[in-house]
Amino acid sequence: MLRTRLNPHFLFNSLQNISTLTRQNPDAASQMLARLGDVLRAALRKGAPAQTTLTSEIALTRAYVEVEQIRFDGRLSALFEIDHELENALIPGFLLQPLVENAITHGLRGGQASGAIWVRAARQSDELIVTVRDNGSGPPAERLADLEMGIGLGSTCERLERMFPGRHSVSMRKLPEGGTEIRIALPLQWAQILIASQTHEFVPSAHR
Repeated sequence: MLRTRLNPHFLFNSLQNISTLTRQNPDAASQMLARLGDVLRAALRKGAPAQTTLTSEIALTRAYVEVEQIRFDGRLSALFEIDHELENALIPGFLLQPLVENAITHGLRGGQASGAIWVRAARQSDELIVTVRDNGSGPPAERLADLEMGIGLGSTCERLERMFPGRHSVSMRKLPEGGTEIRIALPLQWAQILIASQTHEFVPSAHR
């Protein structure tokens, strides 16, 4: 269900911007269309495994961010800090996109001139720690439990509870310098080096 819950405003705005760019900047329009195709291909693919490698998930998230960066015309910056040791770690597929979408929305909310997001993945003992933060105005509630969650964050929490009951955590905090951080801790699991499901790995269209 998550894969079919792409924000319709994101899709509509992307298509509108592509239409405009075809006249003003055909190269940018072509790039945006390719990245949008990557995101939709992964979101609507049937039979995709429940988990994928962190490398594949980050590639998909980068494609999504590139669409948004073109759409916001230089107002959005993104930093990915991924521990190379974790490239073959398993993570639920399409986990990061709704979190990053929320971060971008909050980071550019209220007419801010620019927004920034940070996506980090690191190992802590036997856990995979993933954080997504933005530089926006901060959450409307101090605790995740008090936050009125939308489809993206709410579905993510529900999904993780079904996949890792009692073996994961999701937390939110308001950053002292402004902005919000979502932190997810998952059991650290590894993909086998040679597995049939590699055929499902996300590969950006530029590398096909």
